[in-house]
Amino acid sequence: MTLAVLNGFVQQPHVAADPEHFRATRLRDVANWFASLLQQPTAAVWIAQADDVPIGYAAALFHEQAENPFCLARRWCEVDQLAVDPAHQRRGVARALVDAIVADAEANGIRDIELNAWSFNEEATAAFRRMGFQPRIVRLRRQNRGPDSSSNAAK
Repeated sequence: MTLAVLNGFVQQPHVAADPEHFRATRLRDVANWFASLLQQPTAAVWIAQADDVPIGYAAALFHEQAENPFCLARRWCEVDQLAVDPAHQRRGVARALVDAIVADAEANGIRDIELNAWSFNEEATAAFRRMGFQPRIVRLRRQNRGPDSSSNAAK
């Protein structure tokens, strides 16, 4: 349940920024999702505490890709989620969580650490850049108006 509560600190701003994509969550559903995540051998979670009170977490996924005609084989770690209680932000908590993930990855021979941030989340993007992350892929989206409006436009 701790992870589900902490997740609200990041989920709620995402819902507010993009309600057509993100939805409000139920605590029990999120807790069940985390329970399932923690059963996966390729997933790991770190929890930050202050005075024995959880104040943030990071979830990472460890990936392996076989060589194919287009790419070399590779192993990498993806920071899938990162959340810090707003009362504890800007105090190095997120950096400490990311540093723990990096240390774990390095200990397991993994050099590449990746993450993504939604374009509306400029504060997170700036923080990740300060931690040494650089853009690697730009994902673009085009949203069509829908079947009714496009058929009308062709008439």
